[in-house]
Amino acid sequence: MTPHQVQAAPLIPGYITNYDRHDSTFRAVRVEGLSDYQRIYGCRDEVTASTPRELEWLCLAETVKAEMVARAERAVDGA
Repeated sequence: MTPHQVQAAPLIPGYITNYDRHDSTFRAVRVEGLSDYQRIYGCRDEVTASTPRELEWLCLAETVKAEMVARAERAVDGA
């Protein structure tokens, strides 16, 4: 890629994405917040990657992890 080309961050549901030209990274920030329980178990509000595809995979992984922790949280609250 030449210095004048602009990288486009992928559109990922549930995240606001951008490309930082300064450090050549893609960044995604979760639109909805996380519960305290999700934070305790390692869910992240923001992920960074070096390629658009890596960013997509990391967001998918974080979404699945947050959903699983939320299910566990509901199960504990309902017990």
